[in-house]
Amino acid sequence: MPEDCSTCRRRFPFFVSSDLSFFKHLGFSPEILQVTTNSKQFVCTNCKLRKKKCDKVKPRCGYCCRKSLSCQYQASNIKQLSVQPKLALDVSTNPIIRSSLLLSNTLSEVLLSQPTNVQSTLYLRVLSIIRTTSQTLEDIVTRYFRGIHSFIPMLSRSRVERCLVDHSTPPPAGFSVLLLSMCLITYHPDFVPPSAHPLDQETLYLTTKSLFALVQASFPPSLHLIQASIIIATYEYANGRIHDAFASMGVCARIGYAAHIDSAIPVQGMEVGEYQEAEEKASTWWGIVIWERTILCEIANLQRPLTTRIPGSLADYRDGTTLHKAGASGSESDTDAFKFSCAVQGTWLLDQVIKTLDMTDPEARYNQLHGLDHTIQGVLVVILNQSQGKGGIYCTAIRILLRSKEREERLKSSHAAMNTITKMVDEIAASHTSTVSLVDTIPPGFLYVIRQVLQYIRESETKVDTWDEVERRLSRASLKFEYRWGGRATYG
Repeated sequence: MPEDCSTCRRRFPFFVSSDLSFFKHLGFSPEILQVTTNSKQFVCTNCKLRKKKCDKVKPRCGYCCRKSLSCQYQASNIKQLSVQPKLALDVSTNPIIRSSLLLSNTLSEVLLSQPTNVQSTLYLRVLSIIRTTSQTLEDIVTRYFRGIHSFIPMLSRSRVERCLVDHSTPPPAGFSVLLLSMCLITYHPDFVPPSAHPLDQETLYLTTKSLFALVQASFPPSLHLIQASIIIATYEYANGRIHDAFASMGVCARIGYAAHIDSAIPVQGMEVGEYQEAEEKASTWWGIVIWERTILCEIANLQRPLTTRIPGSLADYRDGTTLHKAGASGSESDTDAFKFSCAVQGTWLLDQVIKTLDMTDPEARYNQLHGLDHTIQGVLVVILNQSQGKGGIYCTAIRILLRSKEREERLKSSHAAMNTITKMVDEIAASHTSTVSLVDTIPPGFLYVIRQVLQYIRESETKVDTWDEVERRLSRASLKFEYRWGGRATYG
């Protein structure tokens, strides 16, 4: 609507943005009245604040004239800042950024389905992450129990499968993280169909660690969360993050103490479900005790404090009688018992070596180490005699025993065992590292045994004609092992 000039009462249709006669009548200079095409992109401050359309007339828009307001425009020569700043890192390759995007995208995707609670949100989010790896839950469970489970026997396959098929309620948060950790340790791009944008192991690792930390901070400690922590630490160890793995095992042990799994004992007479749960808790706690010492073997300072304590009643494992009994039969259950006995006795002997190293009397320390060397030698002989070409399944015990011997001068009596170990390791490497998928059938600690054998070959005064070829084969096996786990050069 037209407006009258307050001075001469002349009428001007100043609300028409193309008509500037009213402002010319008031005496504004042509420079001020110049309205360029570029200036029309700017909205005055008042109209922007009230989120209404502005006619963009300068020097004062119609709304400001009508309300007698001071009309201000952004200066046309001011350079606007970019909303998206330039990234110094390449988004397409940096694992930290890729992990953040993966977490953000999966959360947005899950929220669209309107989950009912936090547990269902987390579970759907984990399933979404697993889909990006091109794996199925069946693939993950099969690979896990065919490989990693054989040397970390803490999970009950029947209990895991029951949780997966029970659709009445969403699984607990700890179980969702456990599934993701199983996905992490069984995943390699070579195991899945080719993809245009394959998920790298580092991104999946960071994503798993992030969700684990979130659940640990938000929920009470649970058996599933502890088991997930052990699996993550195992991946870190296999990946060459030795100090990270050792720290993760410390956290895992403290969660275990908080959940009281260290005192779980399966007792005859319990209900079936209660007995199975107590058995799984006890197996998990022993897994923590043994695996913490397994990782310690890679650290230069063997006297670094441990978080866990070995139970006091280990008389059966202090001599070779239990090993002979457990390995007497060829049944699968007896073989599993023998593996466990070997690992427990190796763990106990390593603790004895650590305690002996703290002794201040040099003569007493030497005598004690000499006696331990004799015991370790005997245990190695029993293991090698019982292994019957399946030494890979006893790698955990062998590597702990080798590390126990490492701190004192190797005696001449050790050479026979080392020669046998060299032959055994060469056979395992030849049969289990020809393809990447076969690497999963041997423990991550096998790489430590390979390095010990290579060191023994290079330093041995007595050379064997075939050792040059053995050294080449073991070096190739070491590279294949590191390729499987994305290994870093940070061991030791």
